[in-house]
Amino acid sequence: MNWTSTQVPLWQIDCEEFRKVGHPFELRDVSTPEHEKFIEAFGAKHWLKTARRGLTERFFQQKEIV
Repeated sequence: MNWTSTQVPLWQIDCEEFRKVGHPFELRDVSTPEHEKFIEAFGAKHWLKTARRGLTERFFQQKEIV
């Protein structure tokens, strides 16, 4: 599992790198509307599912149904 900082500009860079690896990754301390907007936009752009637990958002790949 990978974690990143709480600043949205750094999230963009970190999330792009974590996404390339293909493993689930988490953003911690999700607590502002700016954080929420980023999560929604990033997930939609890269077809990632998200799951929230407290202040932690987890991104993971959608499984294709064949």
